[in-house]
Amino acid sequence: MALVAPFYFYKRRRKWEIEYFFKCPVIGTCLDIKEQKQILKKAGFSVKKKNLFEIHESMVGNSEGENHLTRKIDPGVDNRFPLK
Repeated sequence: MALVAPFYFYKRRRKWEIEYFFKCPVIGTCLDIKEQKQILKKAGFSVKKKNLFEIHESMVGNSEGENHLTRKIDPGVDNRFPLK
């Protein structure tokens, strides 16, 4: 009989640790466009004259590896969806 750890023992992955093909749906479903704009601005990106797709594309495209942007994405998602 295999033992399975309860849910609260699992550590949440950081956004830069998520496989690339999951980043688009995670960012798109966990952060609304207003939050994505705020995070990009805080990370030093310009969001003026960008449409919704370009804003999302900037978030996903620049989320490879640990960097200034991914360190801003993490708390945004974690605060909205806290582990209980």
